[in-house]
Amino acid sequence: MLQDFNRKKTLEELRESRRLAQEYKNVSEKLERKYGSVDYGKAKIERLEEEKAKALVVQQKIGILSKLASFFHKGKYYEVNQQIETYEKELSTGKKEWENLNEEKEKLEESKKELGAKKEAKKMPECLREVNGTLVITDEDVGLGEDCLEQNASQVDSKAKVLVHCTNFFPKDKVILSSYDGGKLNAREMEYHGVKKELIHYIIDMKFILR
Repeated sequence: MLQDFNRKKTLEELRESRRLAQEYKNVSEKLERKYGSVDYGKAKIERLEEEKAKALVVQQKIGILSKLASFFHKGKYYEVNQQIETYEKELSTGKKEWENLNEEKEKLEESKKELGAKKEAKKMPECLREVNGTLVITDEDVGLGEDCLEQNASQVDSKAKVLVHCTNFFPKDKVILSSYDGGKLNAREMEYHGVKKELIHYIIDMKFILR
């Protein structure tokens, strides 16, 4: 039987650890998308500034007659001025959006940093699992077992450490069975002064300890 082990508390800590890990992953993915938006916004601003600069060059080369025609909303000079105004409006909007994106990016970076620290502080061994609301220990993946080694599990709180007793029998009523409990395999017949009797050895076979 597991001794001095609060399964309910450990299960709650496991859930919190997994929740923080998922939240960290979500923020990281959101931050990556935000980086893309910031880069796109910057490229858009650079493109608009370049187009505006070209339009200003064209504006300077337009003759006096076209400038006069612009008073009647006609001619090349009028069209170029309209383009320049459009670029200026788009630049103003684009710069504000870019500034907002940068602020959001900085907040996400800070959030990721804080979550990363919490995630590491609440990290649980990967060999712990929750199956149908029950805390279990698994070795189904060899790679996961590395987190259960002494050097990695040493950071786990002592109250969360588990004593594992390996036998050839399935637990019964949440109790781990020894060879004696499971099938009395240690019983054998002994003879003393002509009297034969079956004796049972109370042996618990400890295979390994998870620390």
